[in-house]
Amino acid sequence: MMSQRLLSGLLTAAALGLAGILCVAPAAAIDLDGVKITPSVGYQGEYDDNIFRAKNNKQSDYVNHILPALKIEATPGSSELEAHASADAMFYSRHTNFNFVDYTLGGSGKLNLNRLTLRAQEEWRHTNDFPTSNFTDRTPRDENTLGGGFDFDMAKLWGVGFDYTWDYFHYIDGGYHFLSNNRQTFAPTVFYRLTGKTKLFAEFDYVSNIYWDDHTRSNNQYKGFLGLKGDVTDYFKVTAKAGWGGLHLTNSSTADQNAPMAAIEAIYKPIDRLEVVWLLVNDFTFSTDAFNPMIQNLNTSLGLRYAITPKISLIPNGSFGTSSYPNLSAGQTEKRLDYLFGGGLGLRYDIMKYVKFEAAYAFQARQSNYDLNNYNDNRVFFTVTLSM
Repeated sequence: MMSQRLLSGLLTAAALGLAGILCVAPAAAIDLDGVKITPSVGYQGEYDDNIFRAKNNKQSDYVNHILPALKIEATPGSSELEAHASADAMFYSRHTNFNFVDYTLGGSGKLNLNRLTLRAQEEWRHTNDFPTSNFTDRTPRDENTLGGGFDFDMAKLWGVGFDYTWDYFHYIDGGYHFLSNNRQTFAPTVFYRLTGKTKLFAEFDYVSNIYWDDHTRSNNQYKGFLGLKGDVTDYFKVTAKAGWGGLHLTNSSTADQNAPMAAIEAIYKPIDRLEVVWLLVNDFTFSTDAFNPMIQNLNTSLGLRYAITPKISLIPNGSFGTSSYPNLSAGQTEKRLDYLFGGGLGLRYDIMKYVKFEAAYAFQARQSNYDLNNYNDNRVFFTVTLSM
């Protein structure tokens, strides 16, 4: 069920996340001899008319979010350093047993040398999986992502890169400890510069995912891509890649799974007051369903920001997705296929230098060939943020 919840949340993340991509709020910062410190605190009110994403017997609630955050940045010499901390304290008006505090700590660094760029980052998060009904509780977990890498210009037009990431997932509730796992990703790349701002690249990702208690879930993943990245024109930026991926369960007799893959992030900004972002991801998700360890997902979203005035911006967006299950699960007569639809409209008003107001409406729906998986959900948000 938690995998289903994650899959249904992918479209919401795309639709609502566009507001953050399109509309990063300018914030003044405390500047201490080259070190910028940006504290902020916000309040978000959220009304959700279907908190469990259920077809029938919908339950609504109003959620209060308290959102403190702190960001520290420095640029000593050719280096770039950043550290951040944030929290989301959620308080439900009716379902108070779902109150929770989600918090994040992290940092990153980049060192730019003559032909070599080194980078490192880490982020630790205390979060949860939301329950599927009133009869279950939140499932808290700790996550940690640690990684680093480099890009090296070997010649005038050619270069190589490498990234390594270690992900740690620890489910705190003993009843879900079988989902705890470690994941390592190794990603070498080779690139060729078409222009000073555009390059072709080949990327290969090898993922080793080891489950601590249930070794039948342990798996290896292989993903190969060819792509293009850079500024196509002064107004248009794109990162696009396509390839093939595979999943192999290392301690199970389940047959290997394979799927085509693609990803696009395109940003068009013809004038300062207008920005359009198109996102597309065709990938697979590892699932805890023994019959369908690989679920193929296609998600695409389109959003724009239009500044009506220097202080007021409109942010409409829409999204569409599919989740296909390549195998029959127990008792099924046809393979499951879900369609996901989403959309919304946001408004941001920079009231003054240190105060901003945001409001948004978001709609999400799922239509499946298995009727019990259908639902629709409406959410309304408003946020007030005070930032130095």
